[in-house]
Amino acid sequence: CERDVVVRELQERRMFQELVDFYFGRSMHADALEFLTNLITTMDQSDNTIKFQDGVKVLVVDYLKKLPLEYQGLLFHYLDWLLKRFGMDSALMESVFMNETPACANRNHYEIYEYIDKIDKTIAMRYLEFVVSAFGSKDVKLHTTLVELYFDDMENPITKMKLKSV
Repeated sequence: CERDVVVRELQERRMFQELVDFYFGRSMHADALEFLTNLITTMDQSDNTIKFQDGVKVLVVDYLKKLPLEYQGLLFHYLDWLLKRFGMDSALMESVFMNETPACANRNHYEIYEYIDKIDKTIAMRYLEFVVSAFGSKDVKLHTTLVELYFDDMENPITKMKLKSV
C-alpha cells in the first residue's frame, strides 16, 4: 500500500494507535516516535489535555519497549525527551529497560547500564541485577560491574547479603 496515503488517512481519522502500529510494522521507528512526541508538544497545558498527554506518554513508552537492538540510539534519544518533558521518573526507566520481552533481552545491556548510570546509580544497579537474573546473562563485564557496585556499597546490609549470594 502507498505509505503517504495510509499515513494521511490514519492521521485525518485520528487513528493514532493504528498509525503507530503501521510505522512499527514498516520499521519506521523514527517517524513513529516523532509523530507521537509532536502530538504532545502541540497540545496546550490545560486540564483537558493532561489525560491526552499521559496517554501519548504511555504510547511512547510502549513503543520504546519494543525497539530492537539496532535502534538503541533512538531509544536513548526519546527516553531523554520523556525524562525532560515529564521529569525524572524511575518507574518510567524501569518500564522501558526492565521487562522480559525479546527486544529487551537482545539489547546491549552494558551500554544501557552506562546510560542509566549517568542518570540514576540506584536504578543502574537494579538494571544489572535484573539482566543477570531475568536473562541469565553470562556477560563477564556485567557481572564484574555488579560485584564492583556491591563492594562500593558494603555499608548497606542488604548489599552484603546480595554479595554473599553471588
